[in-house]
Amino acid sequence: MKAPIQGHESREFNRMYKEVDELYHEVALKSGLSDTSFLVLFSIVELGDGCLQIDIANRYFISKQTISSSVRALEQKGYLYLKHGKKRDMNLYLTAEGERFAADYIIPLMELESNVFLLMSPEERDGLLRLTRRYTELLKEKINQLAFPKIKFTIIFRGKNQSVRLKLGDLSLFCDFRQHIEKTQKHLLPSSHLHRAPIGAIS
Repeated sequence: MKAPIQGHESREFNRMYKEVDELYHEVALKSGLSDTSFLVLFSIVELGDGCLQIDIANRYFISKQTISSSVRALEQKGYLYLKHGKKRDMNLYLTAEGERFAADYIIPLMELESNVFLLMSPEERDGLLRLTRRYTELLKEKINQLAFPKIKFTIIFRGKNQSVRLKLGDLSLFCDFRQHIEKTQKHLLPSSHLHRAPIGAIS
């Protein structure tokens, strides 16, 4: 395959991005947590006790499913607990063990990040944020315009469980419709059947 055209600047930017990402991975590794679990605890300290999983997902562009999985793991480890909030919201709170973890790993990291910025001049800090934001905006715009190949997918209906499993290549997504039976009943097959239907492609 012919190597794609890629400028020196973009290659170097990608390398630096991965290097920064690896530095945070090493911190999470030393703490004994996965990257996402560490980020969840980091976010609770950053956003404050009582924040929601959706707040973390939106702030750091991580899927709600991934955040939910890490929250369950952290709850089992005794680092956080969930408490009912408004309507169906489940607010996140650090336990005493979670607060000790934050004091050992997260607070020092936050202070380090702030100190690194202070090592740069105000002009350098402003330039870093401004140019990174500009690059992100342009990259997002161009990616949204990019025409990727269509991906074949299959939907598997399970009438008994009132659920649908969507398979995208090696990726499998599960949707539970039991809370919306009235709206979905007519689209689901009887419980004695299992139907696999190729549905074309995603545009």
